Amino acid sequence: MLPYWMDSLVGVITLGAEVGLVAVVVLWFFRQALPGVEALFQLLGQWWAAGVAGVSIAAIVMSLIYEAAGFTPCFWCWVARVFFYPLPLLLVVGWFRRELHLLAPYVLAFSIAGLVVTLYQHLLQMGMAQPGVCVALAGDDCSVRWFFELGHITFPWIGVVMFGWFAFLAFLALRTPSQPRTTHHVAPTTNT
Repeated sequence: MLPYWMDSLVGVITLGAEVGLVAVVVLWFFRQALPGVEALFQLLGQWWAAGVAGVSIAAIVMSLIYEAAGFTPCFWCWVARVFFYPLPLLLVVGWFRRELHLLAPYVLAFSIAGLVVTLYQHLLQMGMAQPGVCVALAGDDCSVRWFFELGHITFPWIGVVMFGWFAFLAFLALRTPSQPRTTHHVAPTTNT
């Protein structure tokens, strides 16, 4: 079992991420009226991949720490992991190949799919959705809340906030002018 302070810390960090996500979405709608906000979105659009990769790595580590502490992932937890576990590797390869601008649509698709899965599971754990496929599978009950902080934060809600940020950052990346890979061609020489 993990110490209570760790659950509290994760809850507070998630609450801060929620507030930040709501703030940037509101700013997005008023960006034309507020000087300097468009520059913020340009910056976020340029560094989107670092944010997604860094938070994905932190989420992977957190999910493994909680699993090692005895929190067994259910079916929907595993489905959600499918959508964020590959992102760091995908983005690192894209960074080395200087093709990050090509990955934003894929990250956006993964993020939206992950958002749908985690939102459904959160609603399930809050008693607002039917169990569906989870009841038919052997293993842990998907509606059991292993983690509950600040009156609304569950493990799936952490995923909702994370995927919400990923989707927003990938959206910004799609709007930001990309710097495609430059190739230098050397003209062949002939011996005459």
